[in-house]
Amino acid sequence: MHTRRILAVLLAVCGVAFASTALAANAAAPTGTWRLMKDSDGKVPKPGAIVELTFRGGSFALKAVQPGETVEDSGSVQVSGHSITLDFRTLAQGKVAGPFTLSADTLVLPFRMLSEGPGWSMWMTPTALDAFLAKVPRRPPGPESIPDLLARQQKVAEAFGNAKERTAIDQRASAQAPKYKGGQAEAYYAIGTSLFLRGFYREAWYAFARASVLQPMNAVYLHNLSAVLQEIGSAQDARTILEWVTKNYPNLDPPWGSLGIVCVQLHDAACAGRALERARALAPENGLYDYAQGRLLASEGKATEAQRWYARAWSKGYGGSGNEGGRGGGR
Repeated sequence: MHTRRILAVLLAVCGVAFASTALAANAAAPTGTWRLMKDSDGKVPKPGAIVELTFRGGSFALKAVQPGETVEDSGSVQVSGHSITLDFRTLAQGKVAGPFTLSADTLVLPFRMLSEGPGWSMWMTPTALDAFLAKVPRRPPGPESIPDLLARQQKVAEAFGNAKERTAIDQRASAQAPKYKGGQAEAYYAIGTSLFLRGFYREAWYAFARASVLQPMNAVYLHNLSAVLQEIGSAQDARTILEWVTKNYPNLDPPWGSLGIVCVQLHDAACAGRALERARALAPENGLYDYAQGRLLASEGKATEAQRWYARAWSKGYGGSGNEGGRGGGR
């Protein structure tokens, strides 16, 4: 089934390993000042709080300020290839290492800043973050319909300021629409898929949001949008979308798998367990769901049980990051 295949392709590359996150990665070391935007579990600085990292040569300084409190730390930084190592002198993060990505205005580092545990944090230059936040619509305090959520996601994608790229996407979608049965919406979806698989997540976010706004009941478009949100957007919004998709399309396994993965990201073990169990029931041959179950157990400190699930994933042809299951070891 074409729908199932495309859903599975995006599920296989999203949400499982940080190494898949690509924002024009290069081996240059970060320099200058960067301000925390969000952690991978969706946490953001409190209103009025500012968390900044400043890099100079082989060292960094951190300053976190909120009304009535200031926290400072410093340490060393090393870059080797596409990996970075930061050694905090006093904070609980301690010594952290892993892949990082760097673009002109965005830096993704391999640790969570606002809490302990595995994950990543996204930082932007102060000017870029201020410009982004000024354009981002607020999430409503109460329930939000799916059409309203999708419209908000399009506005968030537009807030990145990549007007030239978005204009090019719009022009391509209009030009290619006649050749697709689904018209302009399917053209946006096809463009978004290509961009996502090449690591251009901001532009893919916009393309998938446009496709979803045009056809808000299309499971493929909604699932793909949630895949981008798991990488660089709101994990909670991804969960809301996936809960709607799994409710309305309960026999598609990839949305259940993605829901399980995003619930792991949000530290909701009960939600993750239920969703992954449903995904495995629908597609028992897919080792990705066994691997995700292993990641869930590992996040709960159940290393031995996690290894058994990694081994099951490996036996079905899914090797994860290469550090689990049939290759031995653990993360």
